[in-house]
Amino acid sequence: MNMIKGVEVYGELQDDSSFFICCEDEEFDGVYADGNPNDAEYKFANWTDVVVHLLKEYRSDIVQIETD
Repeated sequence: MNMIKGVEVYGELQDDSSFFICCEDEEFDGVYADGNPNDAEYKFANWTDVVVHLLKEYRSDIVQIETD
């Protein structure tokens, strides 16, 4: 487990990873499978990119992200 910007991250990041997202409010838990919209090849470079993107574009109360 690593902690990035207060978010626990689990798993090995792959080019085609999907993400299981747990939020402080469990009602908003979900799955993100769209890849990186900021990269022409839809790849996240690292976990920090994933966390920053999802905190901004999904919800700011994410507490955990895990890969499939």
